[in-house]
Amino acid sequence: MSTTLLIDSNGGAVIPPALLQMLGLKPGGRLQADVNAQGIALKPVAEEERALTDGIRLVRKGSRLVAVGAEPFSAVEAIAGAREDRDTMLLANQNGGR
Repeated sequence: MSTTLLIDSNGGAVIPPALLQMLGLKPGGRLQADVNAQGIALKPVAEEERALTDGIRLVRKGSRLVAVGAEPFSAVEAIAGAREDRDTMLLANQNGGR
């Protein structure tokens, strides 16, 4: 299916109601815009993906940008987990995948 979208005076694209319904989009829904040499491809963002970013915003604290509104996490634990995953992968490769 192909359709032409109207760009409104604020720079927003108006998507016809029939197309919104077909894609299961509702007010407040999100679209991911992928830009390439041919143009722009829009696709709906799944609720699971949306939940990862809802409520998170960047706030300037001094000279740094800090993500606020996210669940607290330990950077030390995240790095340790990534190292464990990498070590497991390296050992598997050394042992021929055994």
